[in-house]
Amino acid sequence: MATVFRFVFQQALIWIGLTVVFLAGLSGLATVVENTRLGPIDSLKLAVFQAPGILVSMAPIICAGGAAMASVRMAIRGEQIALDSAGISPWYTAAVAARAGLLIGFLQWGIAGHIVHRSESAAEPLRNSPAVEWVWMDEGALRTTDRLWVARQEGRITSVSPNQNFSLIEIQNARMRQRPKMASAHALHTSNAPTAKLEQHNRLAHVLACAAMAGMGWRIRARPTIKVGVVTALALGWQLAALGLYTAAAQGHISVLTGGWLATVVLCGVLSAGWFRAKRHY
Repeated sequence: MATVFRFVFQQALIWIGLTVVFLAGLSGLATVVENTRLGPIDSLKLAVFQAPGILVSMAPIICAGGAAMASVRMAIRGEQIALDSAGISPWYTAAVAARAGLLIGFLQWGIAGHIVHRSESAAEPLRNSPAVEWVWMDEGALRTTDRLWVARQEGRITSVSPNQNFSLIEIQNARMRQRPKMASAHALHTSNAPTAKLEQHNRLAHVLACAAMAGMGWRIRARPTIKVGVVTALALGWQLAALGLYTAAAQGHISVLTGGWLATVVLCGVLSAGWFRAKRHY
């Protein structure tokens, strides 16, 4: 079984890695074409800087597609039949693929917390975006042009102070918290805003979602000619549902825990039910 574990784990990682390379190249090509006005060098730099954020947001779909392609390759080569003949459950190999997905999940979690905000900061000057004059913080808003501070409490302005002293790091963290998906782990951790807490839960849920998606992509029964398409469609549907819950939580319609975790919990519940049901046959 150890040999089977290593082989399946390796195949899942290889094909998930190839999916990462394919999608990174595709998103990079789209970015270069869209920003040709910047020139070839700057548009290529922008594509590289934007790639981490795009790949992190699509990590569950990447795990599902990569695992599906690995299982299709094994089925075409007759290796899955050999495993079935040896009495090895397809759910066992799916669990191994899920462990590969879990590894990718932790990797994307680290990238989201420590790399994405740096790459986005490097990309901002290339986009020629207008400077953000106001920066919102938990206790009020700061106008960066003259350091005018407007303090608020319970939705009301309590004081206005000119030349307020804030460090550059505090201002950068506040700017990141205005875009939680691009914020660093430290910026989210130091914020009491509901959107920051929501993003923290969402990033943790994505770690588990990557594992579940890899297991689903490996285990789903479909003809090899259509399996990757079926798995990708299901993964996209799940991603849309998760995004809808995230948006509802960000707008305050549902709780932060529900918005961050519900889609992943349902996915894991469906897979667990299938696993327990299949245990009786092996």
